[in-house]
Amino acid sequence: MGCDAMSSVNVVCNVDCNNADCKQTKHKITFAQIVQSLCLICFSVTLMWSALSGCYTILTTPRAFVYLIFAAILLFVLGICSLFGIIPVFAKDSKRILVSLIIPMLVILIPLQMSKSALDQGFTKSAGFDEYASGRAIAIASNRKNNKKTLSGLDVANKKIIISDDDFGNWYDEIDHNLEKYQGYEIVVKGFISRENTLSKNQVRISRQFMSCCILDMSPFGFVADLSKSLRFKNHQWVIVKANISLGNIGVSGYSHKGVVLKVESIKEISKAPSGYFYRT
Repeated sequence: MGCDAMSSVNVVCNVDCNNADCKQTKHKITFAQIVQSLCLICFSVTLMWSALSGCYTILTTPRAFVYLIFAAILLFVLGICSLFGIIPVFAKDSKRILVSLIIPMLVILIPLQMSKSALDQGFTKSAGFDEYASGRAIAIASNRKNNKKTLSGLDVANKKIIISDDDFGNWYDEIDHNLEKYQGYEIVVKGFISRENTLSKNQVRISRQFMSCCILDMSPFGFVADLSKSLRFKNHQWVIVKANISLGNIGVSGYSHKGVVLKVESIKEISKAPSGYFYRT
């Protein structure tokens, strides 16, 4: 009986010791866990900083704000879970974790910081990505919202429209959807010359930049204008145009379609370009 009792005690002690060792092992924080946790938290801070500072609009439209905040919170939670071993990680994965998380973080952080610094100092051409956009997002309201209020610059009595820099997108939509209402109006608008292969020789687009989702899909949009053969302007040259709004043929012969065409009365080069790109809400 004595031997059996001693054996039972030893078994209990061994089980207790094993349980204690297991508990210690579970609570032990490894180097790999620290690496993964720091990377995830740093990535989270990077996304949160880009969202709250507003500099993320250099790369994407303001519609991405909610998603950036959500991603930042999620990464932070994952970082805490990694630190306490809730998400398993092994020492051999440390280098892979560093590469997969640090490099994307730097790809986001460095260009944003450089562009933001350049923009703050007024150097739009060195701000990276697009000198015509300058990282400032301008919303284009839906056509339904436009109809609820009168856009600025409209002179009904004299049938004239003077488009301010930030109203370019709203006026473009308004005239495009209601040509019969504004046909014959005189219009004054700023933009850069954009030549397209689909337009006829004497046609150019008086453009501003439009971003649908991110910097990779940014492209020119704007009014098609008929220029006389004597007028020659370089591509991407900024101009101010005075023209009459009309219904005309857009495109090369055989592939043309009816649409808004500006019959140019005068056009002048301007030295200071409007800043900002447009996006739809």
